[in-house]
Amino acid sequence: MKTLVGMSILITGGASGLGLGAARYFINAGSRVTICGRRPEKIAAAQRLLGDACRGVVGDITNSDDRQNIMATAVEHGGGVLHALVNNAGNMYRGAITDLNEKALLDVFNTN
Repeated sequence: MKTLVGMSILITGGASGLGLGAARYFINAGSRVTICGRRPEKIAAAQRLLGDACRGVVGDITNSDDRQNIMATAVEHGGGVLHALVNNAGNMYRGAITDLNEKALLDVFNTN
């Protein structure tokens, strides 16, 4: 099995929940991890918790300019490479899909 030591990994939605847990796992295994999310305070808190092996980027993956910035930051933090993407960001609304308006449906599809 290939080692995770020195790998560069980008985790979308990496500031909480499963994304934060994955970031912690990869960092403990020796990887450099870039996390992204829309909320600056959550990204900053996660980066402080995870330490220097983590780089946090505030951005919305449904926005093209933000995606480009997120990727550029991850590649730079990874020493010029990106080995893996954990596409963890998600958007959900509680309730039946038939009750969602068009904007809510597009939010879910564009994020997930």
